[in-house]
Amino acid sequence: MENAPWSSLFARRIAETVGYGPPGASPGTSAIPSVPEAEKIVEEVTEAFRYLAPEKIQLALDFAEFLRTSKADGHDVPSPVRQSWAAEKLAEVRDLALFLRSRYGAEQPADEKDYWTEEDRQDAQAEARRRLEEQDACSWEDACDAGAG
Repeated sequence: MENAPWSSLFARRIAETVGYGPPGASPGTSAIPSVPEAEKIVEEVTEAFRYLAPEKIQLALDFAEFLRTSKADGHDVPSPVRQSWAAEKLAEVRDLALFLRSRYGAEQPADEKDYWTEEDRQDAQAEARRRLEEQDACSWEDACDAGAG
């Protein structure tokens, strides 16, 4: 997962949307301190996002926002209730992300894909050959003679 900073940012945004503060930071009065269980869920969501198209990731982000706006105002709710609510909702978003991955996920993570087609490869090779032919052959010979002496 070290190759997925973009999916990690999206997963972290979901955790913050449901109420968790950033890990290792002093959360504000309304944020819930990040706990190891929440971090594990964020890692699972990060990994699921690596296999999803952007529009599917947006579904999970929208769902987290929907959950946040549907809850009661957190200022009137005792902290343990807010913590359990946030943990439950983060798990719900993880379940959605895992479902989306199983249903719509690619076989290979987006950050490891090679989108070059055979035509792209042939074009790159032809361009490399063209550039080599344009170079002055004498400059290569001079460089070789200078290095040998």
